[in-house]
Amino acid sequence: MDTILVSGGAGCIGIHVVKRLVEAGRPVVVLDNESTGRGMLCRLWRN
Repeated sequence: MDTILVSGGAGCIGIHVVKRLVEAGRPVVVLDNESTGRGMLCRLWRN
């Protein structure tokens, strides 16, 4: 199975895309510079 690259994966839309891909068992790599400083993806996976 190919790994999926999600650019902007820590943002508002990207976080939902990443979540669905992971739930579907797909390997995912997230690329994001977190320029908004919200760190949404980090908080999601810590819980």
